[in-house]
Amino acid sequence: MPKAQIFKEFCITTNGVTWIVVRPNNYSHRLSDITALVAEARRDFPGWLQSEDDIHIIMYGGSHYKGTMGIEFEVPAGTAIPDSYRQIQELELRL
Repeated sequence: MPKAQIFKEFCITTNGVTWIVVRPNNYSHRLSDITALVAEARRDFPGWLQSEDDIHIIMYGGSHYKGTMGIEFEVPAGTAIPDSYRQIQELELRL
């Protein structure tokens, strides 16, 4: 993904589910860019993203990231989250 910074975040929801968020800082909607996000997540969570059905492609609609796309996926409780991921308090609005 040329010239895009990749943001890596995680959110533990009120029901205890941990969501991983990987998104760029641009408005690209290219499949190659989404594929690059998936590859990044697979490197960070080896063994978890075996099926493409595990990954949600999201278009965001909130005030901070409106119109951007990224990927999200759940990980089981107790999964070690790499230090490169910052915790966020809530997930951004999804369209």
